[in-house]
Amino acid sequence: MVTDTIRIKHRLYDRAHVAQILAGYRTLFPSGEITPALRSYWGWDRKRAWSHLTTDFHAATPDKLLALHETSVNIERQCRAGGMTATEKGRQLVAAAESEGVGFSVGVNPWTDNLLLRTFDPSAAHRRLVVVVGHDWYPLGAGKDPESPMLDQGLHWTPKYQGPCPEAFFNSTKNNPTVFFINLFPDFRAPGNTKIGAIKDGLLSYGQCVEGLQEVLRILAPKFERTSVISWGGEAWRHMAPLAKPQTRKVGVKKNAQAYPGRLLEFAGHEYLAMSHPSMPNQVAEHLRIGFAALGLGRPMFEIRRK
Repeated sequence: MVTDTIRIKHRLYDRAHVAQILAGYRTLFPSGEITPALRSYWGWDRKRAWSHLTTDFHAATPDKLLALHETSVNIERQCRAGGMTATEKGRQLVAAAESEGVGFSVGVNPWTDNLLLRTFDPSAAHRRLVVVVGHDWYPLGAGKDPESPMLDQGLHWTPKYQGPCPEAFFNSTKNNPTVFFINLFPDFRAPGNTKIGAIKDGLLSYGQCVEGLQEVLRILAPKFERTSVISWGGEAWRHMAPLAKPQTRKVGVKKNAQAYPGRLLEFAGHEYLAMSHPSMPNQVAEHLRIGFAALGLGRPMFEIRRK
């Protein structure tokens, strides 16, 4: 797609899609259940410098989200014309988000938005929930496309991540399961920062992030018949493992999978499977086969594609 001179890789949501995503968030997190702890975790009051990835979906409208998209495209055009540092671009994007009163997703982050659209029907029975916990988003303004809450992007558009995921994530039947993707660290990284590794900005500790994740689970889980948690990657595992039951030796996520293939732990009262990030090569296939089967999510997609 081309917007003037800015080529955008992803399709844009139309208003009906945005309305559907907003309805999904509002069903799962009614206004009366938005606690101060959740509001703080998702940074809706913008007390953290780069917390503008999230949006208060109770206050958002399609018009506000589209307006932010259009402003962001203009900022991207100026940036590509030259003379703008990553930090200057980030500050302009933050100012635009604050002016429109929304962030650079419809709700939590663009992957959460897309998975809600594809896997959740607010009007149907809420049968099964899988909360997928990643680590963080990239630095603000560092994407190949302009920052935008309107981009149709996510797991279903990212084939390189799909192989180590369970087949149930790609069911055509919604709510079986609903997949709710959340990054442990909910903000952007600072503009110009590295894209990988531990977060060291000091604005939000990992302890606070784990507490925020627990608050999300506390609100979400009662709405479903069964809730499971899957974490992606070493950073999420490192900070969730101390609260998992039973306690295990402090080893990396891959070594844990090799030592205990398919073993389900418990996190915040829910069955929990820790796995390497799906972008990583040399996954522990046996761990995924046994673990996904135990969770009732079918086979890893790499086995289906092989056939």
